[in-house]
Amino acid sequence: MLAKQSGVDPEIAFTCGVMHDIGELLIQTGAPEVAERINAASKTGTPGRAANETVQLGFGYPEVGEELARRWHLPEVIQQA
Repeated sequence: MLAKQSGVDPEIAFTCGVMHDIGELLIQTGAPEVAERINAASKTGTPGRAANETVQLGFGYPEVGEELARRWHLPEVIQQA
C-alpha cells in the first residue's frame, strides 16, 4: 500500500524488503565464528554492525546483499537497496 502511494512498483518494494538484511543472514551462516565476534563487538554499539563486519571481513552485510542480488541478476534498483 505504501509503495503504491509513493509511486514505487509494489513487487520491487517487496523484493527490496525481503533482500534488505539478507547479507547479514549469509554472514551468520557462512562464517559463524566471525559472526560471533561481530555480534559481541556490535553489542557495545560502537562503531556499528556494518563497520565491525568491515573490520573483521573487509566488507559488511550491505555489500554481501548487493553482491548476491548482482549474482542473481536482479535489477539494479534492488542491488542498491
